[in-house]
Amino acid sequence: MPRLGRADEAGRVQARVDVAGSGEASVATGVPVLDHLLSLLAQYASFDLALEVAPGDAEAEVAAAGRALGQALASAFEVEGYRRHGSAVVPADEALAHVVVEASGRPLVVSNVDLSDARVAGLAHDIVGTFLRELAE
Repeated sequence: MPRLGRADEAGRVQARVDVAGSGEASVATGVPVLDHLLSLLAQYASFDLALEVAPGDAEAEVAAAGRALGQALASAFEVEGYRRHGSAVVPADEALAHVVVEASGRPLVVSNVDLSDARVAGLAHDIVGTFLRELAE
């Protein structure tokens, strides 16, 4: 049975998540590196993701994408009896990510990676931190 979540930010952002999916992704945020990372997230998490962000400032697009995905996941996890926590360890290239998620309604992001000075895709701010904060909120 599909467990769908949706978010729509006044026509600017549309997100749909099926947490019982197969890892299919259609992502268009306007930030190619974020599109790539979100497609990988859907693949490794085995959920289907459709996310579209109207063009605008790249940093605003990143924040909007995180917020929309967070809202869509939250609504998908509202199904009674559905497990609202999980963890995984995933190797990727030269990195090893250990991720723990709990959908408790108390947003918190803890990371031991400081990317505040990193320029990802030419953006001057920590887009990963911005995305994760918006996702959690």
